[in-house]
Amino acid sequence: MKTKDAIFALGCFWGVQKYFDQIDWVQSTEVWYTGWVVLNPTYDDLFDHSEAIKIEYYPEEVSYKELLEGFVEKRDPTCLIQVEQYKSAIYYWDEEEKNIIEKFLNKIQKTESREVVVEVLPQTLFYRAEEYHQKYYEKAWDTPYSCS
Repeated sequence: MKTKDAIFALGCFWGVQKYFDQIDWVQSTEVWYTGWVVLNPTYDDLFDHSEAIKIEYYPEEVSYKELLEGFVEKRDPTCLIQVEQYKSAIYYWDEEEKNIIEKFLNKIQKTESREVVVEVLPQTLFYRAEEYHQKYYEKAWDTPYSCS
């Protein structure tokens, strides 16, 4: 069975990694940096990157829309974070995915009194976060970050 990747930036990557790891038919997750200015960013380069999660999933078993529903369950799409490190963004791989994302967010916008502030961006270069960030919740912390 073939897998696909989804990449979301939705705040602190530690807690959301745990959330997506628990979804049936998610093969694996890794935490990454995106939106970089420097090559090979590290956690110390907080000024120019966003924390993101790469989700490898089985599209025949769990839809991309279901992953988007998980995104808004873990991150209020109207919550504006001014810090680049914790911004909300969904990265698309092709026009089909972009259309799915935009349709999904437009539907949410129709029910919200505040503006949906999730950025919809093309796939770009991503860098895997340092090993000590991978599965961090298993190592040290068990309370996911959320934006309320």
